[in-house]
Amino acid sequence: MAEKRTAYTSTLICTVGTSLLSNLRRAERDPDRANPIKLVKELQALDQSEKLLGAEINSNHSIMAQGRLSEPEKLFLCVSETADGLLSGRLLERFYAAQFAQTQAITIEGLQTEDPRRFRDHGLRNLVRTIADIVRQERARGREPLINATGGFKAQISFAGLVGQVLEVPVFYQFESFRDVIELPPLPISFSFDYWLDHFEQLNALSQDLVPEAEVRPGLEEVLLLREEGLCCLSSLGELFHRGYLERFRRNKVNLLPPPAAASGTERKIGDQIKDKHHGRHKGLDLYLERLLREAGYITQISTVFYDRALSKQNRFFVSSKCEANQIEGWYSEGKELTKFICTTTARSAGERQAAIVDLTERFIT
Repeated sequence: MAEKRTAYTSTLICTVGTSLLSNLRRAERDPDRANPIKLVKELQALDQSEKLLGAEINSNHSIMAQGRLSEPEKLFLCVSETADGLLSGRLLERFYAAQFAQTQAITIEGLQTEDPRRFRDHGLRNLVRTIADIVRQERARGREPLINATGGFKAQISFAGLVGQVLEVPVFYQFESFRDVIELPPLPISFSFDYWLDHFEQLNALSQDLVPEAEVRPGLEEVLLLREEGLCCLSSLGELFHRGYLERFRRNKVNLLPPPAAASGTERKIGDQIKDKHHGRHKGLDLYLERLLREAGYITQISTVFYDRALSKQNRFFVSSKCEANQIEGWYSEGKELTKFICTTTARSAGERQAAIVDLTERFIT
């Protein structure tokens, strides 16, 4: 049964610029020299729609005035890796300390103004990762977050809109001439869940580490990749695509995975091959396979097919040439040993088998 979530919204994710600092400096109230505690108290005494307070406070106030935060509990401030960004984050943390139970300023590494390439390749990618991680942890606690994309660099606004579309999170923005925020409509961009499933293993590897170009399989869209000096990782858009659909999978996997073997009365076992000459040689293997059979209810049988005591590889699950239509190959490697095995599943389609690969990778490797 799918996890039931609480309906109310209590978490706000806010991209942060420097409009508060700019306004204070124009008003000759230098935030760099002022006593921060005294300055924040003076700001808290103002109406939060006052323009002096800047885009972030004005737009957050409008979101709350519209009743979109029924119980303000957590505020995450995504600030740039600049001196003004860090100062803005500290002032806003103090400003909202009494309004939210928890306020946290998070520095997004790479969001800076000195190196455009670093901004594009790393800053925006880290922004996507940060927001995706917050959304995941809040949903795990039964909270559905909102995104306020009013503050910060213009590119942040675009990416926040994409994040909202892929993660299915409402995104708000307040234009400079508007009194109130508006909810941004879905962007005219199509993402394919089936494409993500088919390329999951490669996307997951590229998200976690640099991969040699020679190991990147043909078929991945170039817009998803960042290539540099013979190595590859996901681009900012690629990170968004992967994290977004991974979150969708987590929320809907009960409807995507193969049916439980118990429902069909199928006998579940570790095959006789585990008793052959490999048996007992690979430390930890028996416990690992037993756990797979116990916890992945759609696996009906596991059989070892290869053992090498001097070969070390990363653990993985994938479709190999050894697999029949409902089978998945797995690798178990500890130290300098490698055992390969075949999992027979109850998968009735290629989509269910791919969903099982994602689930096994998430639960037993990642």
